[in-house]
Parts: sequence; structure tokens; C-alpha cells
Amino acid sequence: RPIYDDGATAIADALVAHGSVTDLKLWDNRISDRGAAALARALSYATSLCSLTLYGNRIADAGVIALSDALAANRSLTNLGLSANQFSHLGAAAIGG
Repeated sequence: RPIYDDGATAIADALVAHGSVTDLKLWDNRISDRGAAALARALSYATSLCSLTLYGNRIADAGVIALSDALAANRSLTNLGLSANQFSHLGAAAIGG
């Protein structure tokens, strides 16, 4: 069953409280920009997170841009999987640098 934005927000809150997760797979969970923004806020606290997989969700440009902005504060994340989402060239440009 998908977790949607509310589930992604709860996971983001848990990442802030317990930042020891290294690999988080949230593919095909119907997460949109709101859930992606919550996860982005958590990235500054999740200093051990190395891989975040968000394939096959409903993340559009605003969510990808929030994640891209959060990467400036997170040096541990080395893998961010975003394929099969709903962002355009604007989101791709933001995440691509």
C-alpha cells in the first residue's frame, strides 16, 4: 500500500529524530511535492543517509527543487533516485546542478 504524502512526512519526522538511517527506499508510494518537501527538510538532519530512492512517485518540479536545495546541506547522500516521477526540464535542471 502506498504511504502518500502523510507517510512521507511521518518518515521525514522520524529521520529528524533518529538520523541513523543509511538507505531509504520509498518507490511507488504516490508521494508528491508536499512529501518530497518534507523529506527535503529532513535531509539536513539525516547526516548518515547515503541513498534515497523515490522512483515512481508523483514528484513534480517543486518537490525536485526542494530536494535539490536540501542537497547543499547534506554531504552524505550519494544516491538520489528520481526516475519515473512527474518533473519537467526545470526540475531536472535544478537537480543536475
